[in-house]
Amino acid sequence: MTGSSPPDRPSPGGFKPPGRQSLRDPLQLGVSIVGTTAAFGGAGWWLDARLHTFPVLLAVGAVLGLFGILYVTYQRLRVEDDARQPPKTRPPEAP
Repeated sequence: MTGSSPPDRPSPGGFKPPGRQSLRDPLQLGVSIVGTTAAFGGAGWWLDARLHTFPVLLAVGAVLGLFGILYVTYQRLRVEDDARQPPKTRPPEAP
């Protein structure tokens, strides 16, 4: 093929897709979501065992953990998107 450039060489660190840093490793994101939900659910389960309220605090803990980690992930993505936006310029003022 004439007129085409050769493909880019792979980076030494392996394949790194363009885009958000927080979503580069889906396994890390999944483990964060599941781990946080399980940790808060486990804390609720432990409190349920102490207070004899099973499964109320287990459910509350799991839901709080899930929504908490989703909110933190949303905030990280929003900060990264804001950082990637070009700075806004003010329009010139009319004389």
